[in-house]
Amino acid sequence: AARIDAVYHSGAAVNLVLPYEELSPATVEGTREVLRFATATGRAAVHHVSTVGVFAGPPADGGALSETAVTGPPEELRQGYTQSKWVAEQVVALAREQGVPVTVHRPARIAGHTVTGACQADDFLWRVVKGCVQAGAVPEGITAEADLVPVDYVARAIVAVAARPEALGGIHHQVNTRPVPLADVLDHVRDHGHPLVEKSLGDWVELIKADPDNAAYPLLSLFDPAGGGFVAVRFSDDDTRAHLAGTGVSCPPLDADLFRTYLDYFVRTGYLPAPH
Repeated sequence: AARIDAVYHSGAAVNLVLPYEELSPATVEGTREVLRFATATGRAAVHHVSTVGVFAGPPADGGALSETAVTGPPEELRQGYTQSKWVAEQVVALAREQGVPVTVHRPARIAGHTVTGACQADDFLWRVVKGCVQAGAVPEGITAEADLVPVDYVARAIVAVAARPEALGGIHHQVNTRPVPLADVLDHVRDHGHPLVEKSLGDWVELIKADPDNAAYPLLSLFDPAGGGFVAVRFSDDDTRAHLAGTGVSCPPLDADLFRTYLDYFVRTGYLPAPH
């Protein structure tokens, strides 16, 4: 503790189906313990990596959510994961009020490396992609967007912003202001060589439901319109981009070449079958 100048805290229990009670020990109590450690040093700044998932939906005017927008409301957060991250942010806010130098970084959905394609696969988007490939079908009419940010951009952005003394204590988004519709992502998968037919959302859900081994099976409740369905939410990163000015760090576009890099990686690692 005596030697530490800064703590980058990105630890959390990440799961889209477990309840808050099972995720809170790691995500909330873990954050509390990190803050306790930081205060023991007497000087360490804490860079808390949260998520844009702490917002329950778009603002009333339908615009983009800024870095200073009010999060929640918590009762409208549908997942135990986002609930636990929201509570962790409240713990961080209390620490900031007590004088702890805490900065919050909120990435969107973190995707693979822009050069190697290396990417974690146990994620909502990639599970849906794999599930569609396994079923040979995609749902039509999905309005969700993929606000993907490459992992190397997120890492470089957090470190670059953290190096700016004037950014300490603020809230910073690492987002892609040009998100890609989920339908376009699935078109990239089709262009990669995976034959996918379109089915109505109801028929697609029934198709996945018939195969418990399908990668998308655990996520079917998220496709249920009765539960709210998908709500398109956009985020702004004006403060982050201001701090990144002159650093050469910027978020790359989510174009066909980048998706090909990711899909090639998934094929190489066996996560996806080789395209036809």
